[in-house]
Amino acid sequence: MSGQLSTTFEIGSIELESEQQVFRSRSLSGKRFTRLGEYHLWRLKVSFNAMTPDEARPLMAFLNSQRGGYETFTIIPDGLKNPRGNWGTITVSSVTDDNTIVMTGFSNNDSDAVKAGDIFTLAGDTKVYMVNADAASDGSGNATVNFDPDLVATPSGGAAVTHTNVAFTVEQDKNTISWKRSGFFYDQFTIDLVEAMV
Repeated sequence: MSGQLSTTFEIGSIELESEQQVFRSRSLSGKRFTRLGEYHLWRLKVSFNAMTPDEARPLMAFLNSQRGGYETFTIIPDGLKNPRGNWGTITVSSVTDDNTIVMTGFSNNDSDAVKAGDIFTLAGDTKVYMVNADAASDGSGNATVNFDPDLVATPSGGAAVTHTNVAFTVEQDKNTISWKRSGFFYDQFTIDLVEAMV
C-alpha cells in the first residue's frame, strides 16, 4: 500500500457509487431472471478545488507515485467520517449469515445504537460494509446489524469493528492522470478511484 490521501488537499466533492455485479436476462415471454455476481465494489469520484502550484505539487507527486492503478492507498471520505448511530468500542459477537452480524459493546437498550447508512470495516478485512437498517441494542449491549454487501471473509468472535474514520482501500481507476492549469491556479480536477480488495 502506498499511503493515505492527505486531508490537507482541499476536496470539493466526493461521489460514492456502489457497484454490485448482477446478471440479468429476459425470456421471450418477458419474464425477468436475475442472479447476483461474485463481487461488489465501491467507486469514488473525488474532485479537488482549484489549487496554487505549491498546493497542487504534493498532490501530483502522491498520485504519480501510485503508478496508475498499480499501487493502492486509503482515503477517508469526509462526509462519512462519523456514524449516525451511537457506536462505542464494538466487537463481533457472532455471525448469523453473510449479511448479518451480532455486535457487542453498545450501551444497553439504546434505540439509536446503529443507523442505516453507517459504514464499517472488520479487523483483518479491508472491505467496507454499509448498514441497511437501524438497529437497537438489547439489555446486554448487543445489536443485530444487517448490512451489504456480503461478507468477504467470516470474522471471528471478538474481532474489532471500525466505524469512525473508516478508510476505503482504493486504486486509481485509470492509468493516466492529468492537470490543467489556467493562469496562476490549477483548475479543479477529478480522480476516479475504485475499491481495491487486498
